Amino acid sequence: MSAPWDGRPEQPERDGWHWLNDGEEDIVAFWDSANPRWWTVGNEVEMNPEEADFCTYLGPIPPPSETARLREALRLARDWHEEERDALSKRPPRAGDQWQALQHRLQIDFINRALLGEKEAGDEAH
Repeated sequence: MSAPWDGRPEQPERDGWHWLNDGEEDIVAFWDSANPRWWTVGNEVEMNPEEADFCTYLGPIPPPSETARLREALRLARDWHEEERDALSKRPPRAGDQWQALQHRLQIDFINRALLGEKEAGDEAH
């Protein structure tokens, strides 16, 4: 079991936006390393790290450039799975082809949902 969250981000020396969960919903909060006594939530609410024990730290929000790189990596992986699935249909059938085609289809569907930001069926908010 991990130690309880101390109210500070993973890298408190760095400014940035982070995901927290207040027990009901995910919230976006800003950490200012020059003023490490407060989280800024929204435009007005400030929260002392020592009083943030009701929240769960979910992680930093990646910058747009990193998000773009991750999305491109997903697109490349999807393209590879599509090519592999299509190649299966162009060769003489062999044992296991149906299973492989299904695995590629599942990966393609999963990647498409990730790119669209959809949650899988049964996923609940943190």
